Amino acid sequence: MKRTVKTALATLLIFSLLLSSCAPRVDVSDRSSVSEAASNGVSALESVPAPAEESGDESEPDLSGPESGLEAEERESLREEGDAGTESAASGGIADSIRPISETGDASLDLTIPAVFKITRPDKKITTTYEAYFITGTSDPSQKVFFEDEEIERLGESGLFGVLAPLQMGDNTFTFSQGDDSETVTITRKAEDQTTAVSEITQSSMFPSVQGGVKVGGAIPLRCVAPSGAEVTATFGDKTVPLTQAAQASQGIPAVFTGKLTVTGDYKADITEKIGPVSYTMTYNGKTKEYTSSGDLYIAGENSVIAIEVTSYAGFVYNTTTVAYDFKEKMKQGARDYVVWQSNDYFELSSGGYISTEMCKIIEGDVTVANTIKSPSASVRDTYEAYSFAVSSFPAYYTRIVDGVFYVTFYNTKGVPEADVSDSRLFSDVAVTARENATTYAFSLKNAGKLWGYNVSCADDALTLKFKYTPGLSTDASRPFAGITILLDPGHGGTDGGALGVPGSTGPSENIINLAHAYAIRDELKALGATVYLTRGDDSYMHLDARSRAIEEYDADLFLSVHHNSVREDKDANTISGFEMYYHTSFSKKLAESMMAGLASGVSRNNRSVNQSAYRVTLMPYAPSILMELGFMSNPREYENMTDADQISYVAQAVVDGVRRALE
Repeated sequence: MKRTVKTALATLLIFSLLLSSCAPRVDVSDRSSVSEAASNGVSALESVPAPAEESGDESEPDLSGPESGLEAEERESLREEGDAGTESAASGGIADSIRPISETGDASLDLTIPAVFKITRPDKKITTTYEAYFITGTSDPSQKVFFEDEEIERLGESGLFGVLAPLQMGDNTFTFSQGDDSETVTITRKAEDQTTAVSEITQSSMFPSVQGGVKVGGAIPLRCVAPSGAEVTATFGDKTVPLTQAAQASQGIPAVFTGKLTVTGDYKADITEKIGPVSYTMTYNGKTKEYTSSGDLYIAGENSVIAIEVTSYAGFVYNTTTVAYDFKEKMKQGARDYVVWQSNDYFELSSGGYISTEMCKIIEGDVTVANTIKSPSASVRDTYEAYSFAVSSFPAYYTRIVDGVFYVTFYNTKGVPEADVSDSRLFSDVAVTARENATTYAFSLKNAGKLWGYNVSCADDALTLKFKYTPGLSTDASRPFAGITILLDPGHGGTDGGALGVPGSTGPSENIINLAHAYAIRDELKALGATVYLTRGDDSYMHLDARSRAIEEYDADLFLSVHHNSVREDKDANTISGFEMYYHTSFSKKLAESMMAGLASGVSRNNRSVNQSAYRVTLMPYAPSILMELGFMSNPREYENMTDADQISYVAQAVVDGVRRALE
């Protein structure tokens, strides 16, 4: 009953503080449910090994790599968390981190684990192809729990439990009991699905699914997926062409149909304009049906071109469409380039590489891409230096650091003005070279370790390269983080609940636990002088683009995304626990390793791995950025720890130690 008493005391403290502060309570108990099966975490890129197979956090599912898309909305507002305080959060108790605080408006978070007997996952009869299923539940910790008349060993004090049950083909029925109560779970196992016949054209398969563009006289690359054996035609304008099935398949099995339609007609010269979707007609099993592509087709008239402008905060340009997360560049919003090839999913750019059709838009009207660069200027500040160039258009670009030299190439660009680095603290010299339609600057670093991060931006006809200096600890021992800005990103939120824990929908889900940890980490950092911001300060949804943009908007020195892990239900979650750190850029590796070292020193849990990966919020090179998996929601003992006031405090203090190590 120790855990129950501790929870009751914490709840009482929260309630009393609520009354004294008169702060309004934000109800976050009405969480939306998430899928029964946690998805595998995506992490492999550029020949970097993937993490352990069982790592399956539902964090940051939208990575916008090959075969994935862009989320629909973006929150505009971000939340500032004031200047640093003077007292450690730990000294006042973790309740200070999870209760509403009137001056900061923190949300009230319910971290209570129900102490009642209930099977929480699955919470209804399900069908799966798994060979085993990890069944979880809550219980009264003072009474024994039995699975098929055998007592279950519960590893913590809160009554949580989990059992990996093997599954036979067909119905599997399992009985759990505690005292006079019992619950029966039925799980039906079926064979892996074989490809099944279809009778419709797949909506998302019709070109263009998002957008497409063709010059007058060019050919539309028509494509769709329809039942094998069907007759399919495509119509645009006054032309209709038959499509050909690409490969033989059994009747009704999904098959790719392709064709080309040459665009002719009296389209306006000198501009590119949106005309509309492509129509498809399918005849199958004696029935004829009409379809319309989801995306529109743009036609470039005589003397015009098909070109795109990046619309996402960062448009990910890949070296190939066949290898996930093989990035060439993360090109900022507004950058423009010509299109030389297209498919339903990608545009190939004239500068090289492929960008998702969902991360950009075809430019309409009088298309301007060609750029002239001139009038460079330098600005040296306390924490960074910047080099600005007057431009006529925001060009596509490519940045890289090779052998101590920072290179940036601007495409579709003329002009070779020299940049002045005479006052630079980072660079000894800069060379500029030009080739047909491209200008490259090579900044030679005096000491690569002094460069903390960099950024490319363009506003008001000025393209700016910003280079951040490596920050250091303050000489004030009581405020070592004075002058350091840290952005905390509590993962998920609002309609995106993240991973469910062992109690399922009856206990706090990942979005709430992430926020509780972020509050505690924030207070510990502020107590040591840091300026700290949260991407979200309550249980609200925030688009991944907005989270990434916040790093730049708040000029953060460090970005820490707070998450908790999970595994698929066919794994024995009792045996899978611990911390994982994920980073992407070379600037972030030390932070990830330092954070793992701090957690290893301060918290007695399994330290699994530090991985280079491709979580979206870690991709930008502006400042060291990591995604922290601070435990497994699916592990009963670890879930108990991550909802415990003292354990949250220990983790927060260990994260602070990790930050200190990274800045030393």
